[in-house]
Amino acid sequence: MDKQQANRNRIHDFICRKTFRTADGGTINRGQLFKARVTAFHSGGTEFFRFHFEGDERSTDVPCMYAQFHVQEEPKPEA
Repeated sequence: MDKQQANRNRIHDFICRKTFRTADGGTINRGQLFKARVTAFHSGGTEFFRFHFEGDERSTDVPCMYAQFHVQEEPKPEA
């Protein structure tokens, strides 16, 4: 498995900066912390993020221009 594939499978923490509706009719609220795997793709000239939520099989697609998220990286171990 290459590094890019490993990053796709990694669970990231996201803090939503804008409330939005998920594809299944749910809501993720502004300021809410959630865990998801994320992939990016293009469709019809628009770049999207696809969030795969931790703990279930749900996913939702959000245009990148509307997905205002902050990825919290894990701290790197000190040498």
